[in-house]
Amino acid sequence: MTMNKEAAALWAKAAKEMAPETVAKIDSGIALMVEGKVPYTPLEPGASAPDFILSNQHGEARRLSDALAQGPVILFFYRGAWCPFCNIQLKHYQEAKAEFAKFGAQLIAVTPETPDHGLAIAEKHRLDFDILHDADDAVGESYGVTVRVPKAHEEVLQSFGVPLPDRNGTDNWTLPVPGVFIIGHDGVVKNTFVEANYRARAEPPRILAALEALSAPVVAP
Repeated sequence: MTMNKEAAALWAKAAKEMAPETVAKIDSGIALMVEGKVPYTPLEPGASAPDFILSNQHGEARRLSDALAQGPVILFFYRGAWCPFCNIQLKHYQEAKAEFAKFGAQLIAVTPETPDHGLAIAEKHRLDFDILHDADDAVGESYGVTVRVPKAHEEVLQSFGVPLPDRNGTDNWTLPVPGVFIIGHDGVVKNTFVEANYRARAEPPRILAALEALSAPVVAP
């Protein structure tokens, strides 16, 4: 099953089990995002990828430019371990990691959740790539994916016992829009997938196609 089909099946099941008013709040929050009423401006292909240093789930510092010195990077932002769609994405990306590596590409995940949550989800899914803690969504802001959570979603998360400020170690109700940035060895964003509907994520084959295009020789006219 593809990643997005798995996510769709999960939502269909969950929507039947939740109260109709809760489903309505979730859908209304997504609609606001899709309609552009919760603004954000992600970096586009051709932009220089902002460098950063963040700590991974083991407390080790990681610099983006150091990773790029070794090859292209698949940088992706996810909301948190509490998000079932993020769990599906992390699992599928781990399964595709060896295919990504054939193009010399590294996976790097970024989340506003504190490292203890990153470590827990890494152990749960046996992830062997870095999960970086983006305090206050600062790196997400530099990549143009940080948003203030719609009020309807804030209410739902609180009812589910997911207080973002506590999980993220901040006073903010902000999250990244789940987005994938494929960054070339030269530090330039080559391809992106940023979707306002957080139930849709970039499938591994799409990433592989972008990596293949990135490694293809340039033919002179």
